[in-house]
Amino acid sequence: WLPEAGPLAVDPGILRAAKAAHALSLMLHQWDDHLCDGHMPVNLVTLQFRTVAWQRFLAECRELCRQLGVGMDVVEEHTTTYLSSLRYARVTGDLDTYCRRFTRQIGIWTLIPHQLGRFVAGPGAGRALRRIIEEFGICWRVLDDIQDAQEDVRDGAFTAVLCALDAEGIRRWDRCNESRSAEGELDSRAWGRLAECIRQPDCLGRLLTRIDRLMRRSIQTAESQHWPGLAHELEQLRQGLDAARHAKHAKLTPATEPRRVSARSS
Repeated sequence: WLPEAGPLAVDPGILRAAKAAHALSLMLHQWDDHLCDGHMPVNLVTLQFRTVAWQRFLAECRELCRQLGVGMDVVEEHTTTYLSSLRYARVTGDLDTYCRRFTRQIGIWTLIPHQLGRFVAGPGAGRALRRIIEEFGICWRVLDDIQDAQEDVRDGAFTAVLCALDAEGIRRWDRCNESRSAEGELDSRAWGRLAECIRQPDCLGRLLTRIDRLMRRSIQTAESQHWPGLAHELEQLRQGLDAARHAKHAKLTPATEPRRVSARSS
């Protein structure tokens, strides 16, 4: 979509390096995510694979920067932002703080789109594409937190759902976490009481409204940059939010059927 919208054809070598580097950035984020959250064992094989992937990522970034005529300082800026956001003391704060922090956690996701957009259509396009990815990333993060609420309570994670709960909901979150059995399963009654709080408009409704607002804003940004394909894709992804926002009973994972797969941020 981006190269097609630009005034000039983009050299195939630039597109190849950009695609390779961006694909590796997505893979590395997910790999690091699972290394940190315990869903993947930390051993010589997984660490060596990460090392090789990171070296390949930097090599592709170096080649792309060479072809774009920019320095590697932009790569260092994004990677430093990403790496510095992964380890932290227990986080507190409101939903806005939580979302701002997540934009730092996807620093390597925005590197290539920002530079490619700038090269193809100017600084404004680069900033616009970076903003779209950051806003879509927040939507993904918040929706994943809603879907993984039961697992996150069990693990004691700090999530968008916890940020949106009122004082009573937070107390029920803590009690539900404390109700874990020796096998790590939550007490169904404690989970049921917490789920009632999560379903309230001030919690679930507020989270879905934020997702909808950010998706609409991303669509408007794509349209203003004359990226109809991207705008259409975002609009398709937004479908279903209106029904979900007005549903009386949100579907939350029951405590008796814990989810085993998550995309939890580190």
